[in-house]
Amino acid sequence: MSEVLFGTASFAYEGWKGIVYHDRYREATFKVECLREYARYAPFRTVEFDFPFYRPPTEAQLARYAAVLPPGFPVVSKVWEEITVPWFPGLPRHGPRAGQENPKYLDVRAFRDEVLPAYERAFRGHTGPFVLEFGTEWQPTPERRAEFLERLDAFLGAAAPEQRFAVEIRTPAYFERDYFDVLRRRGAAHVFNWWTRTPSLLEQWEAAQPLPASFAIARILVPPGVAYEDAVARFQPYDRVLAPREDMRRDLVRLVRHITEAGADAFVLVNNRSEGCAPLTIRALARELGIAIPLDPKRNLFD
Repeated sequence: MSEVLFGTASFAYEGWKGIVYHDRYREATFKVECLREYARYAPFRTVEFDFPFYRPPTEAQLARYAAVLPPGFPVVSKVWEEITVPWFPGLPRHGPRAGQENPKYLDVRAFRDEVLPAYERAFRGHTGPFVLEFGTEWQPTPERRAEFLERLDAFLGAAAPEQRFAVEIRTPAYFERDYFDVLRRRGAAHVFNWWTRTPSLLEQWEAAQPLPASFAIARILVPPGVAYEDAVARFQPYDRVLAPREDMRRDLVRLVRHITEAGADAFVLVNNRSEGCAPLTIRALARELGIAIPLDPKRNLFD
């Protein structure tokens, strides 16, 4: 039967103490050790690692996380941005490379050589789908779109066949049949993303028919029309729901039901910047979906 796996976008937030985290932690180890407690609570059945987006994780890093996770607990990892950006954005972390063309853009060798080995050596029992996140193309042209699809097709075709991949696009003009055809041909999933400038979740569902893979990912990120930086400033420290979005919850519940009725597993990843507190948003969503919660209060986020 199809499964619904709820998780949060990252996990080490001080504001979740008293909501998710009740154990006592040393400040130096909280960012790793808290994952042990996170994985004990229903309905968390996955988690998103977003830090690999900024640099590939080392074998030692992944080994530390693997040591605190229960057997078989799958982790969704974002892929290093140097594989998903055609040009380096004008951000301080890119230094003198900002604005320059990226030679590793959709280079499968870079993924195989610089990203994948650490997962294979230290995280094999926990490696879930890899998410290829592509930012907004501000001046999309037919030529740029065609190049993107050609490169994506080649990457997915040459990437490690034993790994699962999901693709997240944020350019409205790219949500067309030929994009989904690439995913179907390569067995990759689409990431249904709730983001400031993307089509609605249900519009994405219609465009994605039939589903490209045996699983799908929904990432609930930032409300439409809201800049990411504004959401960060508004919602910190992420200890309560400040702006519930009933429209998002309604559409997401429908989307999850569509996915599971189609025979696919649904990874549902919620960001604090969507409503203010991802665990409490997940609580509401799980209740609406009628997901059973264990009675043991030590494993129950809802107490």
